[in-house]
Amino acid sequence: MGNNPSSGPYLERQFSAASGKDAQVIQALYSDFQKDCPSGYLTPQKFTELYGRVCNSEKADEFRAKAFSQFDKRANGTINFRDFLMVVHVTSNGSAEDKLRTMFSLYDQDGNGSIDGAEMNSVIRDIYQMLGEDSHGQAKEMFTMMDKDGDGKITEQEFIRASLEDADLVRMLSTRA
Repeated sequence: MGNNPSSGPYLERQFSAASGKDAQVIQALYSDFQKDCPSGYLTPQKFTELYGRVCNSEKADEFRAKAFSQFDKRANGTINFRDFLMVVHVTSNGSAEDKLRTMFSLYDQDGNGSIDGAEMNSVIRDIYQMLGEDSHGQAKEMFTMMDKDGDGKITEQEFIRASLEDADLVRMLSTRA
């Protein structure tokens, strides 16, 4: 699939957009990740190491705590690489709209230029986790609200427009490393 987060070129584009680093640096980081985390999951220590290399930030420990409190879905002390990417994107420099474009591309898992119902469940769950709230029952309501033309899919434009109307989300996206 075109936007499969486990594929190298996809990760390179996402990291490059979020961190401003060129493709060679991204390839080296992804290669390190594959060697250090063959399971596809980051431990808190690996998170801090990789976040520090990607973002050159002294706030890696602060963001690690937030990431693990909100994304450790299995409660086993690990997060997956897609969740790591989400933290990098949300804490990187750039406008809320740029970050939303990147988020959209992460959730458009089949690369068809729109988010369907199943992909929307993932979007809503992750956004609410970042806000520290429960997403129970929100996906269908959010999907209907974002799908302005009622065609059963959410385009990037619909996603960005609806997301920018949420003051809490815009505030969260303004966080910088």
